[in-house]
Amino acid sequence: MSLLSLPLAPHAWSSWLANVDTGQTIRAIVRLLLGHGARCESNPVDLTLHHGPFGRVIATTVLSQRRLARVCVAELRAPFRSDGIVVVAQPHTSIDAPILVADLIVNRRGNTRVYLDAVGPASRSGAGHDLFRSELVRVLLRAPDLRKASAPAWIAPLSLGATARFRAHPRKGGHLANLLVEYTRAYLAALDDAPAAISTRQNREQQRAVRNAFVHYGYAEPMLGGLFGASFAERFIKLMWDLPLVQNDQPHAPPAKVGVKIGDA
Repeated sequence: MSLLSLPLAPHAWSSWLANVDTGQTIRAIVRLLLGHGARCESNPVDLTLHHGPFGRVIATTVLSQRRLARVCVAELRAPFRSDGIVVVAQPHTSIDAPILVADLIVNRRGNTRVYLDAVGPASRSGAGHDLFRSELVRVLLRAPDLRKASAPAWIAPLSLGATARFRAHPRKGGHLANLLVEYTRAYLAALDDAPAAISTRQNREQQRAVRNAFVHYGYAEPMLGGLFGASFAERFIKLMWDLPLVQNDQPHAPPAKVGVKIGDA
C-alpha cells in the first residue's frame, strides 16, 4: 500500500518544503524487501489504508520472509501538520538479529528528522552483534554533515550502538530519506548472513522489552491518537509490535494471498 496515487496537494505540502519524496522512499524500501524474498501479507483494510479527519491518511504495507516474522512500512500524511515514514522489522527469534526501527518525520515547516536504530536481540555481544554493528555504522559514517542527536535514553540500553538521530532544515531532507533507504539496505544485507540464535527465549524477552519501551515511551501512539483517534492508534501499535508466538519462534512461509497490492491506494 502506498499513497502514490493520492493528489500531491495538500497532502505533500510538508514534503515539498523539505524536498522529501515519501512515496519514492517507500517504494525504494519495499523494493529492497521484495528483493530479499519478502512477501506482502494481508491485514485489516482499515489498517492498510486509514483515513482520518481533515484529509489525514496513513497507508501500511505488512511483509514477512524466512528471516523476518513481520515488517511494517507505513506512510503518514497529515496536511499542513506532518508527513512521515515508519519502518519496523522484527526478525524471527531463531536467528541472532536485532529489530530494525526507523522513522522519518517532516513537520509543517519543512524541517526533517530521521531516527535509525537496531535494538533488542544481538544488541549486547556475539557474532550477530558484530555483523550488524559493522554494516550499520558504516552507513552512518557516510552520512552528510547534518545536525545529529544521540539515541533516546529510554532505548539506549537496548540499542546495538549503530544509532543516529539526524535533523535537516527545509529543502535539505532528501539526504535523510536516502540515508533511511541505505540503512535499511545495510540491515537486510546483514540479515542474510545472521547466525542462528544462542537462545530463542532470551531473544523473545529482548523483543518484548523493546516493544514495551516503544509503547510506553515512544511518541508514535500519542501522535497517531491525536491524528486518528485512540482506538486506531492502539490497533496500529498492536499490528506493528505484537507477534504471535508461533510466528516468532521459527521461520515460516508467508501466506500466498495478498490483500492489497502496493500502489493500490
